[in-house]
Amino acid sequence: MMLLNEGPLGHYGHSIFIVRHLNDHLFSDEMQAASLVRRINEVRDRSQIISILNDIFAVVSDESTSTILRTAILQALIENFKPSFIGLLTFNEITKRLGKIFTASPIEDSIILLMNSLRNCNRDNLWYTLTILLHVEENGLSKLLCKSLSKDPSDVHWSSLVSELSVSFKHFPDVLHNFSGEITTPYSKDKDDKYKSLSKFLSNHWSCLSQSMKIALNRAKEMCDNSEDVNLRLLTALVPTILSNLKIFSSFIDWLENYPSSITWEHLSAKLLSDTANGILFAEKLVQNVVICTKNGRSLHKLFGDEIVNSRIIKRTIFHKMLLIRVYDQKDNIPKKLAQCLKIGNMNGTSNDAWNVLHIETIHNLLDAWADTAHILHSSDEQRTYVAIALLYFVKYARYLSIVEHIRSLIGQKVSDAVLAGVETHLKCIDCKRRFRGLYVAELLLGWLSIGDLHFDYPANIEDDLSDLRKIDQENINDINDTREVNETNFQTTTETAPIESDLAKEAVEPTVRSDTLDSDDDDDFPHYQLPERELHPKIMSDDDLYVPIENRVNPPKYIRDCCEMLNEKENYAKFEVAFNTLNQLIRRRVVAYDEIAENLIIRLINLSDNFKTPDFEVKRQEMIVSCLVMSPQLASIAISTMYSRNCCMYNRFVILESLSAAATELSNPPSSSKSHIVDSKPLVNIETSWRQIIDERIKAKSRHFRSATSESNPVKNRFANLAKVFFYPLTVMEQHREHLDLLNIDYMLLAKILFTLGHILQCAKNCTCAPNMASTLVEYLRPLRYHEQCSVRQSVLFCYCSICLSLTSSVLLELFTNSLHDWMDYAQKMADNDPSKECRELALITGKCIFEQLNSGGA
Repeated sequence: MMLLNEGPLGHYGHSIFIVRHLNDHLFSDEMQAASLVRRINEVRDRSQIISILNDIFAVVSDESTSTILRTAILQALIENFKPSFIGLLTFNEITKRLGKIFTASPIEDSIILLMNSLRNCNRDNLWYTLTILLHVEENGLSKLLCKSLSKDPSDVHWSSLVSELSVSFKHFPDVLHNFSGEITTPYSKDKDDKYKSLSKFLSNHWSCLSQSMKIALNRAKEMCDNSEDVNLRLLTALVPTILSNLKIFSSFIDWLENYPSSITWEHLSAKLLSDTANGILFAEKLVQNVVICTKNGRSLHKLFGDEIVNSRIIKRTIFHKMLLIRVYDQKDNIPKKLAQCLKIGNMNGTSNDAWNVLHIETIHNLLDAWADTAHILHSSDEQRTYVAIALLYFVKYARYLSIVEHIRSLIGQKVSDAVLAGVETHLKCIDCKRRFRGLYVAELLLGWLSIGDLHFDYPANIEDDLSDLRKIDQENINDINDTREVNETNFQTTTETAPIESDLAKEAVEPTVRSDTLDSDDDDDFPHYQLPERELHPKIMSDDDLYVPIENRVNPPKYIRDCCEMLNEKENYAKFEVAFNTLNQLIRRRVVAYDEIAENLIIRLINLSDNFKTPDFEVKRQEMIVSCLVMSPQLASIAISTMYSRNCCMYNRFVILESLSAAATELSNPPSSSKSHIVDSKPLVNIETSWRQIIDERIKAKSRHFRSATSESNPVKNRFANLAKVFFYPLTVMEQHREHLDLLNIDYMLLAKILFTLGHILQCAKNCTCAPNMASTLVEYLRPLRYHEQCSVRQSVLFCYCSICLSLTSSVLLELFTNSLHDWMDYAQKMADNDPSKECRELALITGKCIFEQLNSGGA
């Protein structure tokens, strides 16, 4: 006998033989599948149906049958789930014969095929599909989950199956909810009502999945005890399905809590509940629901273990988001659970232990939020109550641990300063309830930490408002070890893989979580207090880190219309900030469509609010307003009209005036230095410093110096010459808005700022043809305001006189104001001698000096 590799064809001949053998095998499978499919489609008699089902079971249960053949037969069988075929069978025959066929096949393939068929299923076939699917889950799902524990994680085929299974289970409730109402059941005599409605099918589906996962976890523990490798990828992938039903999820968490404690079990539960394979956002949602469902801190520590301090996601979710950002119902006792959890973690720790560090850091963050002025004055009562209760619980549990000494030594002075600052702010609070509750919290904190002795007297009618705080003070926390005792002898663990009872009433318990207790991610619910610096400026994480900042996932907009639309974002802060940081560049480049939306854009920027506490929000917003005014100077009239309108707040009025000054400065400078310079918003009592610098520079420029060598300067055209009128004259209509602005009395600060802006614009229009008329108009407004009772208005008047002298040449100034210059000089002298304000007296001396030099240079 000659071997193939010894012949003339060698190894090539052997390959041909293998290929022909495979082709023959595939061809025979296709022929056999086609024969069975044809028989399924042509069957019309009950006896024929029984015969074909027996033949299908023999083929499917044969281990030598290929996957392609099984899939083709099962797919053809599912397509014939109609009354003309399957309606000839009894209910027991459907569950036994058809369910037996799908159970004999690989469970993962059967479940995927049945769930995917629901997408194109009609109501006539729906009942049959769901009945067989439920039968497959009851008799094979636990086997599938147990089999997945021993799979190799590097198996590519199994990994793809896990992904497909997780997607099918995740979308199964949504697909089922597309159908509504009761299902048409062909077997009305069936006494089991679990097949009567979609809700019953879905409930039993969740119950079966939960029970199968319990069986698989028991098997995983046995494998770990036997030092075998365990693959939990499929179990963690199915957790989102259980979480979609809060009753089943609560029951599942309760089962995990009551399981006898062991190191192996704690590692398994921590791995199951802290896996990030389903995404970081889902991991955070899962952790929050676990905390809500647990009974106390001991159970929480049992479920997560050291992952609480080792996992960045769990630590940030539990001790930052659940304490400082969201507010939960007091019945959930979230602060107490977390404080108990830290106490249990600290029992065997030292001062350098991660649990101690986390406890101290959490107390410090809660104290910062409790003492923050904005949080005290502007947050809701629920937020204040939640933060106060959390702070008391964490400090009280720390009091019974060794870390209380470390709190005094490490942050004792900070605690004392924060408490005293909080007391001072609470004393100023007009809300009696909030004021007395804050004082009582401060009294307890200083007493517990032995930092100081502080006592307040409280009225009798406030006792009811302090009852919850007094309850925390009087509560005994030493019995935490006895809060949850587990009777291991009565705990039944299910390890067999027998069919599972599907009735939901035998599995579900009373829910411990209500849907309305979970707070949304609406940014309007965020507390208005200053976050720690490390949270405001997080460092960039590497690719290996579990948490990647969401800002890195949002691409900047390329079109200005898209950018403006993203500014309306109310939920996604990253989307808002990337648009906010990109808009100024688009304006400066004058991109396409900018001119079409320029008018609406500047109004949008003026009214834009900081909903997400964006860093440098006001500075960047003013830069964009200045950019709009520089690129489109005609928008100045729109901005000024908005400033004088009734709907504009006072702060935005000052922002508009600052932006006008900055835009005028940029337009009057040479093009090479065309940059957006934002004028610092400072109190008007300190403006004279900048005025003095400006005036000294102007006087120095006009001073004559006698020297041998002179520098040559090339004249530069003032780009602001043709635009000064657009900026100046709309501001001079102050008397037209008396119905809502009292500029002479209560709104005198705005009047002073308007006068200062007019003087600054006049200086930017120096030597322009329109400057004389602008100066004449300004003089008419200054004379009635010379001796205004507010010093800031008098400062603005003196500054305007200086601006007139510096913006006009000596000859033009003498020609227009020959009789007025001496009057201005006398006014400046009187102000320098008699004004009660020191700042006004100093500015009056500078103004008199400027007028005197103009008179001397003009020969008057």
